This record gives sequence, C-alpha cells and structure tokens, in this order.
Amino acid sequence: MRVPVYGSASTPLSTMQSCVSGSVTVRVRSRARTSLRVICSAGRIRWDVRHEAPTRRASELSRTDRHGVAMFQSVTWVVEQARLSDGRVMHLVVDSQTFEPHPVALEFVQAMYGLDRSLNTIRTYVRPVARFLTWCQSQGVDWRSVTLIHLATFKRHLETTPTRLGREPSAGTVSVALTAVCEFLRFAAVAGHVPAELPAMLVERKWVHRSTSGPVTESGRSLPVRASALRVRVPEAPVATVAPEVASSMLESARWVRDVFLLRLMGEGGLRIGEVLGLRLEDLHFLPDSSALGCAHEGAHLHVRRRADNDNGALAKSMRTRAVPVTNALVAAYRDYRYERDRLLGEQAAVACDSVLVNYTGPREGQSMTYSNAYQLVRRLGRRGGGTVAPHMFRHTAATAWVEAGTEVDVVQELLGHAHPSSTKVYLHPSRERMRAAVEAVASVSAR
Repeated sequence: MRVPVYGSASTPLSTMQSCVSGSVTVRVRSRARTSLRVICSAGRIRWDVRHEAPTRRASELSRTDRHGVAMFQSVTWVVEQARLSDGRVMHLVVDSQTFEPHPVALEFVQAMYGLDRSLNTIRTYVRPVARFLTWCQSQGVDWRSVTLIHLATFKRHLETTPTRLGREPSAGTVSVALTAVCEFLRFAAVAGHVPAELPAMLVERKWVHRSTSGPVTESGRSLPVRASALRVRVPEAPVATVAPEVASSMLESARWVRDVFLLRLMGEGGLRIGEVLGLRLEDLHFLPDSSALGCAHEGAHLHVRRRADNDNGALAKSMRTRAVPVTNALVAAYRDYRYERDRLLGEQAAVACDSVLVNYTGPREGQSMTYSNAYQLVRRLGRRGGGTVAPHMFRHTAATAWVEAGTEVDVVQELLGHAHPSSTKVYLHPSRERMRAAVEAVASVSAR
C-alpha cells in the first residue's frame, strides 16, 4: 500500500487540495437518518449535524477487557459512509451517538481525498484511526500526547482482540492498522495538532544490507532508511490464487457475458479491480492496428489510466499509464459483451455511459459498476465454484502463471504496473509441484 505524503510540517492545511468545495450536504449511511453539512473554506472545516430521528444511546456502563482491566467508554468513534450532493462517496470518522465528525480525522480524510487516494485505501486507513481514537478514549489517554508505550499497548490490544467473526487477527491486519495510525499521527504533526517531534518517535534509523537495491556508501552498506518502531512480523506465504477448476466453474456459472468479460480482464490481464472498474471505452484498442487512434502500440491491447473523476470512485493505483496486451479470447468476450449490453440497455442508454463495465439492474442501472457490485459478484460466483474468491486473487493468478511460464521478471513487472521489482518478487515462489519435480529429478539421476 502506498504511504500518503502530506508535505512538510510548515505546509498549511489550506494549500492541500480539498475534495469538498463550498458547502455541500451529505447523507450519512447509518441506522438513524442524520443530515451532516460539511463546509470547507480556506482550509478551515466545520460542520453542522441535524438529526431527523432519535439516535441509539451509547452505553455508559464500564466494562473490562480480557485482562480484567476496567475500561470506560463514553465516546465510540465509527466510520460512516457519506454521499455528497454530487454523488461522490466520502468516509468519515464520526461519533456513534451524535454523528459529529472527529475534526482532525476529517482533515486527514480531506488530505487523502486531495491526494487522489482510492476509496479502498481511504477506507482501509480510517477504520484503524477510528479504532485508535476509541481505544484512547476508553483508556483515558489523550491521543494528542501518546507515547511509544501507549502505542505498544494499543498494538497489544489489536493482537489480542478477536475479529467480528471471533477469529484471531492476522499479523498483516495488525500491521496495516498500525501503519494507518502512524500516518494519521504524522499528518496531525504536519497540520500542527500534535507536537512536531511525535513522528520521529514512530520511526528508527536502520541500515539496509548491501545486497539490497539502492544507493551504497563507501563502507559497502546502503544508506540508512526509515523503519517503523512498531514492527509486526508478517510470516511469508505464497500469494493466494484461484484454482483452475474454480475459475472454470465461475466462468461457466456466470449469468451475463459481462461477468465473463470481467473475470477474464482480471485473470488474463492481471488488472487490479480499481483498474478494471476505471476502464473507459476509449481505453480499449482491440483492433490489430490502432494507428488511426493515434496509438503506436501494435496488436489488441488496453490502456490503464489513472483518473480521479470516475463516478464510481474507481482509481488506478499507479500514477503511470501502461498498455496491457490482450488475447483473442478476451476480444471475443468483449464483442459478445457489447452485443449483450446494447440489447439489455438499448443503444442510446449503452452509449450514455462511457465506462466499460456497467450495471444491468438496480438503482444504478446503466451506470458504471462500483467496487461493491464487483466484490459481491466475484464472491457469489466463487461460492458457486466451491471456493472463497476475492477479485485481487485473479491478479495473483495471472502473475503466477506468467512467472511459471518462464516470462522474464521485468516483463511481469511492466504488465502488472509495479514501480519497483521488489513488488514483483512475491510471485517468484516455487510451487509444490515444481519443488517435488526438482527432488525427483535429482533422485532419478542418483539412482542410475
């Protein structure tokens, strides 16, 4: 996950790009109908909360954690999804009882929206922030003056608190939560809400081994880098891929050709779900020669472009545009999908939206498919195929297939849109079949 950059400590908040200009009214998605008016002017943010129905009263009773320590929770911070008047979605950290946004967390969200972070990234960051603020409130700790001991205690809280399904949280989940909290505190220091020396407490200097890539000093060691002071050891494991029989079953059980095209885009092109949902008709160059379109790439291909104005919030992770070759089977699937799309929506409605993937039913009929639509679709088809499948697993499947087919690592890196080769190395894991074949090959030679 890309770490946000908020500028120097002297950068005023008013210079940061805001996703809210002027005064807009948003609807918070919650059990109570609550109107939240967010006003942003000259970098100063204020709000007005109006309740249209009584809200649920939060419990004021004291409770104890699993270690028997008394915890008093007067305020619970939660993440609610708000929809702006122009249709855009915004995630806010609000009081569960009054629905008033947390002021610094609101500025943090504004900064991430201004930096064109994707909805998934923002949602992933604000949830741990809300949990951290709630934990500080329950422990009687002022989050503005936290110490490394407090953060270590919060880390232990994350590791020992079961998930909503009653499972033990994974090391990766804890690591992401700590990263989000540390970035929130760094932003608060830049905005002047916490002491400027607080970010220095969160990191420590570390010398990188000379075998790694990067600038090397005369002593033979790489330059010092910034390492987190609250590290979580995440065990290395092969990336999760979609089994061939599950993928085949998903393609066969798909109701619409659109769904087949979506699965093939991720499974054959290795695209991220945000890149798939952000595709527009102008990005598809499926003719053998696209010179008439001003494109120098030969053969059928598509262009992955980062756009911040997609109405479904889809955002490509990489800032750099790349071209991805496509197979004849994918071109055929797209041809069938366009026929289906025009037949179900009508030619006028089909061309009204320039997004490649659109909804066929529901309140967003004829509009671009959202993250939620895609995730639900993939999970539903995965269950029919006898597995638990997430969209990103198709990207892992494509990358693993390229590596096992003998594709050069730099080619795989370019196809995936990775900025650094280290991101591609996770796919260079040997399969069990290849390891067994290696052992049996040596054993057969020794037996001769």
